[in-house]
Amino acid sequence: MHDEFRPRLPVEKKAESSEARAERAEIRLTMDFAKAVYDHRVRLGLTQTQLAERAGLTQAQISRIEGADTVPTPALLRSLGLPGEMLDRRREATRH
Repeated sequence: MHDEFRPRLPVEKKAESSEARAERAEIRLTMDFAKAVYDHRVRLGLTQTQLAERAGLTQAQISRIEGADTVPTPALLRSLGLPGEMLDRRREATRH
């Protein structure tokens, strides 16, 4: 057991590079789409397989999207029946 308390020294934050910011934004976007697809599927009361059949995809593709392993294209988002604001967000993200 330690007898004395050692305060943490402040850590100097380094400026984040534009590449790191872009990568962080892409990760956040991918996670947002994953959650949106999952929430949409659950709201419809569908399994991954049922959503995949409706969208002309495989269950594995839906799983990869929901697992944030891939960023869906606008056409894919439309085929999944996601709301327009998600499509707009995807279009906006690909412009930067």
